[in-house]
Amino acid sequence: MKINRCSHIFLLLALIVGLTSSSLWAAEDGMGTNVVRNVRIQTNGVIDLGGIAVSNWNQVGSTSAVGNLEGATNALNTSMTTTSYQVTNVLYGATNTLNTSVTTTSYQVTNMLYGATNALNTSVNNLNARTNVWNNGVIIYKGAGTLELGKLYFMGGGSVWSNANAATNTTAQGLVGLALGTSVTNDGLLMNGQFSSNQSFAVGAPLYLQTNDNLITDVRPFRTNHVVRIVGYAISGSTIMFNPDRTFIEVLDE
Repeated sequence: MKINRCSHIFLLLALIVGLTSSSLWAAEDGMGTNVVRNVRIQTNGVIDLGGIAVSNWNQVGSTSAVGNLEGATNALNTSMTTTSYQVTNVLYGATNTLNTSVTTTSYQVTNMLYGATNALNTSVNNLNARTNVWNNGVIIYKGAGTLELGKLYFMGGGSVWSNANAATNTTAQGLVGLALGTSVTNDGLLMNGQFSSNQSFAVGAPLYLQTNDNLITDVRPFRTNHVVRIVGYAISGSTIMFNPDRTFIEVLDE
């Protein structure tokens, strides 16, 4: 007997509904022949297909096959979980490394900026301190010796700065400088420029080497063997224009 297409639909619905136990349906083989097919689902989940006769069952799969499939699924799930965990760890580690690197870099940059700022502030403070005692100056940083701010020195043998005074020509001639601090190499000596002195002079007065060590005076030396050498001029009550004369006069008789 030939089953029409509408019957096929009802049989298919019957198959879907009956899959919980077993089903029987007929299908056309394309040659006009109806072939009986049987499907049975066992309680253990095994699906059986039948041929022409109901008693002719062919088992598809087995308990062990189903178990293998379940095992493969679990293995796949485990592999996916492990992979996800590994990827998460890699991302977490990379993020921590990046954060650490950024923090370290930021810390280093902050320290560099802080150090540079401190160095700049120190330089500015030093410059300001020196600006208070001189400006528009020519300064020398060569030589050696122990200095005191605001004191006069002359350069002697071995480029050593020694105490200058007008008592003899050996301590009054040559290169004379005004100490701008305690260090020759760091503070230097003023060769020419304005200087704020702790002494008070009449404005416009010429200033000389004093016969006492390292001092300036507005009184011209006059004793025998004293040296008269102008080292600058007073331009205000406490500011001098330091500009040592390259020539000097030695007093032979009083």
